[in-house]
Amino acid sequence: MTETSYWFALLAALSWGIAPLFEKWGVLHTSPYFLLLVQSLVVSFALLVLGIESGELQEVMQLNKKSWIYLGIAGLLSGFLAQMFYFKALQGGEISRIIPLISSLQIVIASISACYVWGEAIGSMKVIGTVLIIIGIFLIR
Repeated sequence: MTETSYWFALLAALSWGIAPLFEKWGVLHTSPYFLLLVQSLVVSFALLVLGIESGELQEVMQLNKKSWIYLGIAGLLSGFLAQMFYFKALQGGEISRIIPLISSLQIVIASISACYVWGEAIGSMKVIGTVLIIIGIFLIR
């Protein structure tokens, strides 16, 4: 991992770590549907402005049909379904339990899937780490 990647990962973790504090407030005062709608509109507007300013918006039109399908499926899974389930979980759960559960189980699912779909190597350290994460999931519950 490059040093730049490391710092961006830390910034992402910081952003994702703080966001649930605001999302929890949101789901207590409105439906998960409306919360996701507002978030999506704000994000879409920000991306539109960024795309126009950077000139990268034109790349969207250059995507092939297969890329549109894969990105569309990923968007429905992560940007819609996962967010709706997450907001429903936040409505009745504690942030300190919901976030670690989602984050750690996501790592397990992604690691196992990457081995089968992308042929990533399964080493002993990866197996040990995954087992420890699974144990942690049970401890958090």
